[in-house]
Amino acid sequence: MNDDAVFRLHRQTEAARSLLKDVGLINAPAPGDGEEANEAQISADRVLIHDTVEGETGLLEAIDTAYASILDDEIQIAGIEKLIADFDARKRAAKNRRDLKRTAIHRAMEITGLDAGKLVRPAVTIFVSKKAPKLVVTDESVIPTRFFIEPPKPAPVLDTKALEAEVKARADKLAEAFAIEDAEQREKALAAVKDALPAIPGAELDNGSASINFRRK
Repeated sequence: MNDDAVFRLHRQTEAARSLLKDVGLINAPAPGDGEEANEAQISADRVLIHDTVEGETGLLEAIDTAYASILDDEIQIAGIEKLIADFDARKRAAKNRRDLKRTAIHRAMEITGLDAGKLVRPAVTIFVSKKAPKLVVTDESVIPTRFFIEPPKPAPVLDTKALEAEVKARADKLAEAFAIEDAEQREKALAAVKDALPAIPGAELDNGSASINFRRK
């Protein structure tokens, strides 16, 4: 095995070990374990390298293992979401029962004249508070216009699409200008871009990002 192959093998082994550690499928040595932890880690690395050479445990196999763990997580997520939905339904039903019971108690106290102040019972003291009558609009179309007000003018909304398009256009033009080899022509091109597309304060492009997706069909 030449040096390049050994280097690639070690890189793949390290990536596999790091991946399995990140997803919690192997444990990292605890801080402060000293030489014993280092020796254990070296031994584990040797086993992992040996297994990789034998074709049993490489980076691709580690990815497969991590993905299998993702499937387990998704099964748990689906189950938990179902439990949350079921408990939300139970919560709504319990709130409705509570409100109906409160209303029934209040109605019974009104009928018997016990709603004048408070009612002391062994487990609870019930207070009855009187509320002022509230307005109920039965037909808005026939209410006189003097009771209507103009709604406030909405605040301006940032057009992020137009802003992003111009910031990207400026970045692309600057990149094209920077790519010009001739220094004089490059400076002229940069100046032309800055005149045509001046920098926009308060906005810039980030460095971008990458993500992975899984397709099961």
